[in-house]
Amino acid sequence: MSAVDRLVRQGGTAILSETSEIYGAEHLLTRRAISREVGEKLIRRIKWWEEYCKRTGSEMNNNPSAGNKAGGLTTVLEKSLGGIAKAGTTSLMDVYEYAEPVTAKGLVFMDTPGYDPMAVTGQIAGGANLLCFTTGRGSAFGAKPTPCLKLSTNNALWQRQRDDMDLNRFLQNSGQSCRRVVIHFMWHDC
Repeated sequence: MSAVDRLVRQGGTAILSETSEIYGAEHLLTRRAISREVGEKLIRRIKWWEEYCKRTGSEMNNNPSAGNKAGGLTTVLEKSLGGIAKAGTTSLMDVYEYAEPVTAKGLVFMDTPGYDPMAVTGQIAGGANLLCFTTGRGSAFGAKPTPCLKLSTNNALWQRQRDDMDLNRFLQNSGQSCRRVVIHFMWHDC
């Protein structure tokens, strides 16, 4: 069971964001929407970005970044599938515009640019009180005053930047206990 599914099962809210990071795979979220209206809200946000890109001479379906390619991705769709995978399997409860106060419980989507500092700022303005930030390339991004749990997605990064990461996703290879790390983080670092 994914972390998002566990959080939602316990009555929490998870905010997925970065609209360009789900582009091309948004149907995987709309089919999980609790209503047709919620699914249509997500499609409207996608269409807004398509129109915006058209007006500015850019594209949503551009090539993966150099960092994405170095990580093994070959298409933006592959990256979008990874973005959707972070959301677990739970139902999509609502869709919010940038920095709009989040009131729904469960999995929600916030329309944000595909740039971590801007996306996280919108989430915090919307009410997020704990961030889980995954990185495979080594971003040590944080967003004080909101606690940010930094998750390494590979052992090489964990070894290289252990002091900047809070948790290695590949726990079985690192010898650390997820529960112990999260409890320590919540009680001592927040």
